[in-house]
Amino acid sequence: MIWQEIIGWGSGLILLPTFGVQTYRQWHERHKHVGATSLWFFVLAFVGTLGQLVYSTMVHNLVYIALNGCLVVNNAIGLGIAIHRARIARRADDGNDD
Repeated sequence: MIWQEIIGWGSGLILLPTFGVQTYRQWHERHKHVGATSLWFFVLAFVGTLGQLVYSTMVHNLVYIALNGCLVVNNAIGLGIAIHRARIARRADDGNDD
């Protein structure tokens, strides 16, 4: 059982920074135009990790409850930033029509 926990926590510690870097890039480039791919990435990542959080809770797996809880928060932040960037781009495009 200890090896299962080590593998679970270890893979989680690798996965969290992977998503975190993507969210950091969203924040760092928050004043630039956001591509549709980036917005859809965070929409799908948020929905997917939220579903995994619900499942993890249902099967009472503490490793994945913690991991998916962190990923839901991370992806919610990334999604918020991506939506903000899309609104900025939309306003800029609306201003160019005059």
